[in-house]
Amino acid sequence: MTDWPRVLLTTVTFAEAGGQTRLRLTWVPHEASEAEIACFAAAIGGADKGWAAGMELLAKLLVELQAETHRRTDGALTTEPSNSAQPAVFGAAT
Repeated sequence: MTDWPRVLLTTVTFAEAGGQTRLRLTWVPHEASEAEIACFAAAIGGADKGWAAGMELLAKLLVELQAETHRRTDGALTTEPSNSAQPAVFGAAT
């Protein structure tokens, strides 16, 4: 896209909501021309679908990692590799 803005101001906000963390990502073209702003506005409408899919994958990955990580009650560091193709999972009891 030749008119895509060269610089985007990105703001990431985290907020607690009902025991969960809510993430809000905001993009705003910075010092952009009218053509760049128009290009951004036309393209950004579907970005939430991609981000939602990415966040769903991340949530599934975190559930898997939490299931693989076993914490000892004495607070010692534990490791448990899930398999040889993936890195070891490290955790510490709190």
